[in-house]
Formats: sequence, structure tokens, C-alpha cells
Amino acid sequence: CGGLARLTSLFDSLSPTPYDPPRHGRLPSMGIQHRESWMWCKGPWNLPNMLSLVRILMVPLLVALYYADIRHRGVTCCAVFTVAAITDWLDGYLARRWKISSAFGAFLDPVADKLMVATTLVILSSGHHGRVFDVALPASITISREIAVSALREWMAQIGARESVKVGWMGKCKAFAQMVALSGLLLSLPSPEASKVPFSNFLYASSLALLWASTLMALSSAYDYFKAALPVLTKIG
Repeated sequence: CGGLARLTSLFDSLSPTPYDPPRHGRLPSMGIQHRESWMWCKGPWNLPNMLSLVRILMVPLLVALYYADIRHRGVTCCAVFTVAAITDWLDGYLARRWKISSAFGAFLDPVADKLMVATTLVILSSGHHGRVFDVALPASITISREIAVSALREWMAQIGARESVKVGWMGKCKAFAQMVALSGLLLSLPSPEASKVPFSNFLYASSLALLWASTLMALSSAYDYFKAALPVLTKIG
């Protein structure tokens, strides 16, 4: 929490004053002679969108590290996934803080999030602690749910009713539990040589339990979304 607070304070000090895009002259918080900085411009290549792109590029990196025969494999994979999770929070925070939310960012952020989570679930399903089916079942349920809800949102957006299926508090709790669970599962990965994380078995069991909890929350939030969309889905004519 202290680290996130310091990170938030750092980016707050970089934002234009007061939350408005800079006009002519000197930027009051940075003293730079530019009409507009690329970091908080309203174009597609601002800092929040670049963070989302970096998160997408981290997906193949995570896969390569997962299958690499390296010491501290679990710690390394967990570090990559954790950095990706932090950028997932940070890009949205900066877009809101600097008032530079864009249609491109609204599209890119959930895509980057789902690519990272789905890829992590798939590679963990290939076998963890020699147990193939432990992660495979919640992973298949979660990925199927994401496909169904994404299709529902796309269809609702086409008829102008996307607000009725916007992300709720249960969906946010699901995402947080999912990130923590996947971080723990990656951290508890068995590695070559004697580099096993202390309490690895306990970490694996608790992370797996949390993954199942996030799966149940995913199903619950999906039920809420489809229930809200049901009057439109069953509308005749």
C-alpha cells in the first residue's frame, strides 16, 4: 500500500494543474516549454495507452519464462505478472486523473487484461506441481465466462444498452482475487535446482482456493449481467 501511495503521489506531481490539459505557455507542475506533452495528450499514444501496450508485450515474455529451464522460475514469472497487474491499475488511474480517457484506451485496456489472464490460466493448466486438472477446470470456466460476457457486452453496445452490463463491484472483486491467485500460483511453481519458495505447497493450495473463489465470483457477476440484459435478450420484435 505504501508503494502504491508513493507511485500515485509521483504521477500526481506530473499531472497538469488542475487536471486540465495544458494550454499555452509553461506547464506549472513541470516547467517544460511545450504546448502539450505526449504523456497526457488525448491521442492514442499517451502514457496510459502505452502501459496497456506494454502489458500485451509482456504476454509472450511470461510464456517464454514459464517454459524456460531457469533457476527461480516461479519468482521471475510472478514478478512479470505482478508488474502487468500494476500497469492494469495504473493506466486506468492515470487516464482518469489526467482526464485523457479515450475510445482506443477503453478498447485496449480490457483486451490487454484478458490476454494476460487467459494466457496465464492456459499455461498453468498445462501442469502445475504435476497436477494437470487442478487449474484446468477453473481456467476453462473463467475463459468461457469471459467469452460469453464479452459477446454480451458487444451485442448490448450495438443496441445502445451497454450501460446495463457495465462492470459492477462483484466483477472488480473477481478481478482482484484472480490477480492475487494467479500471482501465488506462479510464485509456487517448482523450479530446477534447489530454488523452491518456502511454504510452496501451502501457497499453491491457498492460491488454488482463491482461484476457485474468483471463478465463483466470475459466475455470479456473469449471472448479474445476463439477468440485467434478459429483458432486452427476450424482447420480441
